[in-house]
Amino acid sequence: MKLTLFDLDNTLLAGDSDYEWGQFLIERGVLSRADYEAQNARFFEQYKAGTLDIHEYLGFALGPLAAHAPEELARWHDDFMRERVRPMLLPRALELVARHLAAGDLCAIVTATNSFVTAPIAREFGVPHLVATEPVYVVAVFGDDVFAASNNQGRDDFEACLVDAVTGHLACSQWQVQGDTDPQQTFGMDAVLYFSYLYPFYGVNRETTGAPTTRTFLSSAIGRFPVLDLVTATMNLILGNRQSASTSFELNRSYYQMTRLMAYVFVIGGWGDTSPPGPTGTVERHIQ
Repeated sequence: MKLTLFDLDNTLLAGDSDYEWGQFLIERGVLSRADYEAQNARFFEQYKAGTLDIHEYLGFALGPLAAHAPEELARWHDDFMRERVRPMLLPRALELVARHLAAGDLCAIVTATNSFVTAPIAREFGVPHLVATEPVYVVAVFGDDVFAASNNQGRDDFEACLVDAVTGHLACSQWQVQGDTDPQQTFGMDAVLYFSYLYPFYGVNRETTGAPTTRTFLSSAIGRFPVLDLVTATMNLILGNRQSASTSFELNRSYYQMTRLMAYVFVIGGWGDTSPPGPTGTVERHIQ
């Protein structure tokens, strides 16, 4: 199998999709022409000089994504494809891509323009893989509305929000919510925050306090789910299908915290199924 990589702007397209997206937003009154074009010119000069601060530029380029609701952005992009992108599609480029796909090549489009702008363009060409600047999302999963000493019911939904790539602040006008279809809908007070993938840890099935203490734990296997693009998600579908189940905790615990650093998942603290039950004060590391 051959690997075939395509550049997008001024290659497959007779123009620059990032530039056209900015002009489209200006025409819609979303951006100020004077401010936007001055900033864009400044970044272009930095780019030519090799001094471009990519984080500052992404904050500028992704700013409109953070400032508007996903539903509104999706409507704008439909219009953008019709008004700006399709007129730039080169017949020779369409033929070239189709020829490589028909030959069975592994095809991908590689671009520095963000995936919100370019993913629908890649689909227009029929190219299944895209390497582009990715927006960052934060996802909250499971948990409970309040803490109770017994009979914690847990939540059975997911919430997701866009993160500003420069400041790290939440940048969505409202959180997007997806209900969980897992048949087990009783979770502990656990929650997960991560950028590109979600690792939900099942907490406890049942908790009561008193004499004797009852603490029954669910399996602690880690499930890996891709987080879908909130802008193009339909029916609030935030999570894709399960990708893998990689490990289990060494110690049964609830109310813990989790973080992922490089190729490792760290499980921090929590209330353990120890003798007697109590805070664990431990950290576990699991390679992915």
